[in-house]
Amino acid sequence: MADTEQLEIPGTDDGEESATSESEEEKQTPSVSLDDFNALKAQLDAGRTELAEMRGRLEEATKQPVAAKEVPRDLTRAELREMVDRGDISEEQMHDRLEQQQERRLEAKLAGRLEQHDAQSKGRTMLQETFAAYREKLGDSIDTPGHPNRQRLEREYKDLIMAGFPAGDQTEIT
Repeated sequence: MADTEQLEIPGTDDGEESATSESEEEKQTPSVSLDDFNALKAQLDAGRTELAEMRGRLEEATKQPVAAKEVPRDLTRAELREMVDRGDISEEQMHDRLEQQQERRLEAKLAGRLEQHDAQSKGRTMLQETFAAYREKLGDSIDTPGHPNRQRLEREYKDLIMAGFPAGDQTEIT
């Protein structure tokens, strides 16, 4: 019967005596029924087929260009008025389109300002952290008028201003 037939794993010959003991040989040579082997082989083949299909779909997907979200161009009031006169859109649709265009422009402007504010905020944080590190390292010496550390910092700051750097926190750090 095929159900009980055992497959031999290569490594030992039937006619020769092995140098290892029976218990070590059992540990090294697992036996698998033919049905189990066939079932595992079928699973492996199915997995390979599925993998090949997935690779094919992936290749197709990467070949197809991704369509960018198309933003309709802004139309002037005169162009929209022409469309209304031709009967392509209604007066209400024209006003809606004008509002949408205005909203897009305002959103873009606001996003730019938020990015600028975020960059400035990060810059201020960096300045504050650098000032805190200076104060920790130098102590009160930079706040004391006439102290050599303060005089050195004032001299370097004036040199930078004379070199064309803007007066302010940004130059104080450099």
